[in-house]
Amino acid sequence: YNPHNIPGLVDNVRWKDTYNFDMRLTKSLRLNRYELQFYVDFTNIFNNKFLNYAGFSNNYDYNDYMESLHFSWEEGAQQGNDRIGEYRKPGVDFVQLRSVTNFQEVANPDPKAIYYDTASEKYMQFGDNAWSEVSNKTIKKIKDDKAYIDMPNFTYFTFLNPRDIKFGLKINF
Repeated sequence: YNPHNIPGLVDNVRWKDTYNFDMRLTKSLRLNRYELQFYVDFTNIFNNKFLNYAGFSNNYDYNDYMESLHFSWEEGAQQGNDRIGEYRKPGVDFVQLRSVTNFQEVANPDPKAIYYDTASEKYMQFGDNAWSEVSNKTIKKIKDDKAYIDMPNFTYFTFLNPRDIKFGLKINF
């Protein structure tokens, strides 16, 4: 990921680790020359969710997602330990965090966004025609829930590995 086109910069981000737990249960019965085997296949038993590229509607959507992540080399409000594949918890509304050098110089501030003022090192929000400081408790909740992550637009393609259960019968003769 190289948003500033720095020459020679490669392999600077990592994907979030993925893991799955699958299981197969079988029961065999012998009848004369035949063997019947009943089975149940469980795929992704714990229904772990992993972000999929298919959820991004286009390159702009992907770039918005990448820019919303908080990587270790970033400074101020953007610094964090995210990896590609992180996602916002279900049911959590998106809250945009923006870094600015001076919040009072922001033209047309977005009342839904929270601005990190690098000069004062405070989080500020504009509402009711005035600026107010956002509490540390609120910022901690936003970061814990990963509410700052701009999720892919195709929500039905975001996670393509749902839990799956298959039943079957196998006959050996």
